[in-house]
Amino acid sequence: MKVAYGKHISVAGRIAEGRICFITEKQFRKSARPAEGYEAEAARFETARKKVILQQNTLYEEALAKAGQSVAEIFASHIAILHDETLIKSVHRQIARKKVNAINATLAAFRNLEKEMALSEDRMLSERAADVKDVANLLLDFLQEEEGDRNGAHEKEKPLRDKGPVILAAEDLTPSEVLRLSGENVQGIILKNGSGTSHAAILLRSMNLPTMIRCEAVSRSWDGKTAILDTAQDCVYIEPDAQIRKEMRGRKISARRKEALLSGLKDLPSETKSGRKIRILANIETPREAATALQNGAEGIGLLRTEFLFLNRDTYPDEEEQYRAYKAVLQAMRGKPVVIRTMDIGADKTPSYMDMEPERNPVLGLRAIRFCLTRPGLFKTQLRAILRAAAHGNAILLFPMITSLSEVKTCKKILRACERELKKEKKKYKMPALGIMVETPAAALCAEELAKEVSYLSIGTNDLLQYTCAVDRDNSRLDAFTNEAHPALRRLMQMTVDAGHRNHCTVSICGEIGADISFTEDFLKMGVDEISVHPAAVLPLRSAVRALD
Repeated sequence: MKVAYGKHISVAGRIAEGRICFITEKQFRKSARPAEGYEAEAARFETARKKVILQQNTLYEEALAKAGQSVAEIFASHIAILHDETLIKSVHRQIARKKVNAINATLAAFRNLEKEMALSEDRMLSERAADVKDVANLLLDFLQEEEGDRNGAHEKEKPLRDKGPVILAAEDLTPSEVLRLSGENVQGIILKNGSGTSHAAILLRSMNLPTMIRCEAVSRSWDGKTAILDTAQDCVYIEPDAQIRKEMRGRKISARRKEALLSGLKDLPSETKSGRKIRILANIETPREAATALQNGAEGIGLLRTEFLFLNRDTYPDEEEQYRAYKAVLQAMRGKPVVIRTMDIGADKTPSYMDMEPERNPVLGLRAIRFCLTRPGLFKTQLRAILRAAAHGNAILLFPMITSLSEVKTCKKILRACERELKKEKKKYKMPALGIMVETPAAALCAEELAKEVSYLSIGTNDLLQYTCAVDRDNSRLDAFTNEAHPALRRLMQMTVDAGHRNHCTVSICGEIGADISFTEDFLKMGVDEISVHPAAVLPLRSAVRALD
C-alpha cells in the first residue's frame, strides 16, 4: 500500500473510493491535409468558432442559473477569448501567409499565445493560459470533426473503462475536460499540478467533487489500481489494505450521520451551551444564491458581492438593473440583514469595457474603493441603486478596501449627494446602515477613528492576512508561509473588535478563516458578533458553536 499527499481544494473531510483512471492529456498534432485556399480555410475556422461560442453561451446560462456567477465566469472567459480580435487575426494571418489549413493555423496561433501567457510574470495571466489551451482544444475538436479526421489528428483519448466507482488522476485538467469526464461514476479527482484559483478548481468546487491537487506522486502506474482519497488528511491510499478500508468505511458512515444531524440545526439559534450568541450569515455572489443561503439556515447575508453586475458584459449596468438586483436579494431575505458591498473592481476583476490601464502589482493598485473614488459617476449610479433598494429590506452598505478616514468621509459625502438627488426626484429610498471592510493593517490600526463614522465593521480575513503577512494568497508556492493563526493577524483582529465595540459597531468576520471551525472558539473569545461564510459552511459552523461551552 502506498500513501501519497497533496492539498484538497473542495469538500474537505469527504472520502472517495474507486478504481484509478489515469487521464492522458489530449495531444493534437498537425493535420496533413493540404490547405484549400484562404477563403475555404478561413470559413472553416469561423464556422468552428461560432459553434464553440454557441456552446459556451449555453454553458454560461446554465452555470449562471445553477451555480452562480463565479462558475459562469469560466465560460464567459472562454467566450471572451473566442471574440479576441488579435487572436482571430492571428489565425487568419497563419492561413493567408503560411498557406496552412484551419487546424494547423489554430494550433499555431493559440499555442503561441498560450506559451506567451504561461511565461508571464503576472500570476493571474499565466494561470489563464489554461483557458486559451481549453478553447483551442474545443475549436480543434470541431475542426477535426468537420474533416472526419478525429483519429488521425490527435491521440485518441482513453474512455472511462470501468463502470463502477472511478477516481480520475491526471497531470492537470481544463474546465472542459472536467465537464466531459466527471460523470456519475466519478467519485473524486487527483491532480499532479493545478491551482486552487484556476477555473478548473472553481468548477470542481461547484460540483462538490472531492479533489486533491499538487499530489506530486501521481503517476500513470496508478491506472487501474484501487484507491481511497481522504481529503480530511490530504492523502490518497493506493491499493489500501483491509484495515484502512474498514477505517474509511466507518468514517464515511459517521460523515453521513453528521450531515443528517446538521440538517436539523437549520432553524436553531447559533449559541453556545452557556448562552453566548453569535450570528452566522452567508456570502453570496448573485441574487439566485439568496435562496440557497436561506435553505442552509443563514441568519442573513453577510456579503453580497456586487461585481456580478459588472463582469462578463460589454457595457456598464444602469441604475435600474442594479436596483432590481439588490431589491431582489433584500426581498428574498424577508427582513434579515443584507450587507451590500460596493463594487470591488480591480486586481483580478478588470472588465475590458472599463478601459483600465494594466498594473504591475494590481493587488496593491487601483481597486475597490480607490477605483470607485476615481470614477464618481459610476460610483454614484451604484449608490443610488442601493439607496433605492434599501427601502425594501434591512440593508447595510459596505465600503471595501478602506485604508483611511478621509476615504470614508469622501464616500459619505458622495452618498449624501445621492440622497439629495433622490429626494429632489421624489424617488423612494432609505439610508441604510453604513459599514467598512477592514482588509488592511492601516484600517485595523485606525479602527478607533473609522468606527466613529460607521456602525458596521467587516473584517475581511483573506486580504487582511495577505497584506499583513506579505503573502500572495493565490500563489501556491507561498502556502508554507501562510499562517492563518499568525499573532499579528490576531492582534489586528482583536484591535478591530475592541474599537468597534467601544464605538457601538457590529463586528463581523468575513473570509475563509471564518469557516474553519478550529478558529470558532477564538472568534467567540474575541467578542465577534457575526461570522459570514459560504452557504454550505453555515450549518457546520452552527454545530461547532453549539458544541462550545
